[in-house]
Amino acid sequence: MVDTSGLVTAVSNGAVTVTATAGDAAGEARVTVMQSADRTALVALYNATDGPNWVDNTNWLTDAPLGEWYGVDTDRQGRVAKLV
Repeated sequence: MVDTSGLVTAVSNGAVTVTATAGDAAGEARVTVMQSADRTALVALYNATDGPNWVDNTNWLTDAPLGEWYGVDTDRQGRVAKLV
């Protein structure tokens, strides 16, 4: 999805070519979105275990890196290493 200011927001996994024009100038950019398997698994865990009612669900279901989600420890590649 592209808003009127030109901000591109992902709505699902996939790829798209975005074309922008301003007067006589034009340009294209290919945008690819792939949600990580770790993020998908954590979202499923959250939904299956009543995440909205956890004592602390800070950053869960946000765009924050997984290591910033409460109780999630990640390795150097950003993969989930441990859940607390």
